[in-house]
Amino acid sequence: MALSKILSSSLSAGVGGSLVKIASASYSSAVNTVTFTDCFTADYSDYKVIGSGFWGANDGEVYARVLDSGGTNITTWTSINMYSYTSNAGASGSSTILQYGSQNHYRFNDAKLASDNQHQIMFELNFSNPYESLYTMATGKAGISATNNYIYNQDSTATLFSTTSARSLEIFTDNSANFAGYNVAIYGVTQ
Repeated sequence: MALSKILSSSLSAGVGGSLVKIASASYSSAVNTVTFTDCFTADYSDYKVIGSGFWGANDGEVYARVLDSGGTNITTWTSINMYSYTSNAGASGSSTILQYGSQNHYRFNDAKLASDNQHQIMFELNFSNPYESLYTMATGKAGISATNNYIYNQDSTATLFSTTSARSLEIFTDNSANFAGYNVAIYGVTQ
């Protein structure tokens, strides 16, 4: 069997693609949910969400959920999260794998925030096919400076086992505590 040469000009996945900003939000008042209404459309199959400076949700974890056209949460997420951590002094640390099934949200991190701006979360989430009547896939990476004096690096992969078309995205805290700061943007990805 002969090997064939592949020209870079024949590669299409990601080559020449771009990000198109759909919406963004920055802190203006205390809320426990940041909502992007009708951000998922037929215009894109893939989306990227970039968030930083999330703090103020005392002992809250930050999650994502998608909503249908009527504003109802679409459930049945299954995810696997791989994370590593070290103490703030770098003296101790470890890594572990966590699995979650039948969740009503995308659990892309497990660390708790504090009500001071020294304990923040930043993240990058990728969603594939949220608008289409297909299972939605998601990947994420989160960096957390947590209240327990540890720094976390978390990678996650999830599937939403529903063919309901998602239209909106919410970033929220699990304990309904308000954010005191955040910056987040959602982008459509062109191939």
